[in-house]
Amino acid sequence: MIKRSTSASSCGSSTLTFTLAIAENSGLTAEFTAAFLSGITGIQPATINNSTAYIQRWLKSLKDDKKLLLTAASQAQRACDYILNINPITGEKAL
Repeated sequence: MIKRSTSASSCGSSTLTFTLAIAENSGLTAEFTAAFLSGITGIQPATINNSTAYIQRWLKSLKDDKKLLLTAASQAQRACDYILNINPITGEKAL
């Protein structure tokens, strides 16, 4: 996660920190989503080396925030379910 020297309170908005956290984690969530969909469809991404390097850049954040991996993976699973039209409760394809 990117550390900012400017706190939300000094900016007068508690939304700033929350917004930055979502924006920073969305890249990791998108990477997981792409990996999940590639695995499901059997597509071997031509950018696998780039994906590996990208994930490696997240290692410090993943070590610092023990919930980050599960949060990003959970959000990615929900995105995959949405894209594949799968009911998140039953796990079955919606009609």
